[in-house]
Amino acid sequence: MVLPAGVTVTAVRFRGYRQTVSDTSNCTFIRVENDTTTTLSTLTHATTGWATVSASLTEGVSAGRTYVIQVGLVGVAAAADGRFGWFEVDYTMPSYDKGI
Repeated sequence: MVLPAGVTVTAVRFRGYRQTVSDTSNCTFIRVENDTTTTLSTLTHATTGWATVSASLTEGVSAGRTYVIQVGLVGVAAAADGRFGWFEVDYTMPSYDKGI
């Protein structure tokens, strides 16, 4: 995921599904910079059914940084018992005073 340099990531969310508490549905938001990875947030579905999980962040995006999401799904009884719906990022853009 490429984000514009200069923005600040303020939150991440994902929607996942677990049939039972034995199943797994999680999503990890990762920064990649100079061949180094840093986990910024791991969102873990902790109930059953569909759920939206979110986390607040303050991540300044600069040139040379890219972002990856890693999804972990495990269905114990059936493959479809752990599901991924979507992932989203909230960010703010800097304000620029143009002297107007």
